[in-house]
Amino acid sequence: MAGLVDIGSFLQTPMGAFIWGIFWLTLFALFSMLGIKWIKWVTRITSYIPLIAIIIACILFVVFAPNALTNFSKAWNVDANALINAAYAAGYTKPEFSWSATIASFVIPLWAWTEFEAITYAGGEIKSPKASAYGFLGGFFIVGPYTQSYRRVSSMLGVI
Repeated sequence: MAGLVDIGSFLQTPMGAFIWGIFWLTLFALFSMLGIKWIKWVTRITSYIPLIAIIIACILFVVFAPNALTNFSKAWNVDANALINAAYAAGYTKPEFSWSATIASFVIPLWAWTEFEAITYAGGEIKSPKASAYGFLGGFFIVGPYTQSYRRVSSMLGVI
């Protein structure tokens, strides 16, 4: 489990997000070269997998929520209550809910979904996806750095 946490921590860094973004954009550029049917099925699969994961997570939450602290203690081999008390003793306070921060957090998923939409739309308009793939790759090298600069500025401002 700690290995997955390390991977997640790396992907939250700007370099990790950049490498992961390049991987996915390159993969979808290759799919676009294969034709719109590939994009259609990849879009469906990548939409259904998180949906299934959310349903499973909700079920697991309902099943395991009554024993959450005990399960956390078993999984991480620490006393969860002592950890919570130490956090409060160190000055942790529960943050206030903020609508502006919640709305600002939707910008990155909006950009991510726009990529699916743009490729599907362009794939439907293009007669030869293989010939137009160079245009997609050019857009990738323009939009990719812009998205990364947006993430960096947003993280510096504390939006994300």
